[in-house]
Amino acid sequence: MKKIYIAALVFALILMGINLASVNYSQSLFSLDNQRNIIGAMACLSGVLVSWVLLVLEKKRG
Repeated sequence: MKKIYIAALVFALILMGINLASVNYSQSLFSLDNQRNIIGAMACLSGVLVSWVLLVLEKKRG
């Protein structure tokens, strides 16, 4: 199970990086395209947090 949690963590980090790299900083951060990318990055961040918590719980369990 530990490998699955690590794979999910890495996958979520990669997706978050792609979303943040897609933000066009020359435009307003409140433009529709930037909002989509920022919301996508925040959704990936929740995946990162869940994977990290599950990984920590797996380590504590044994």
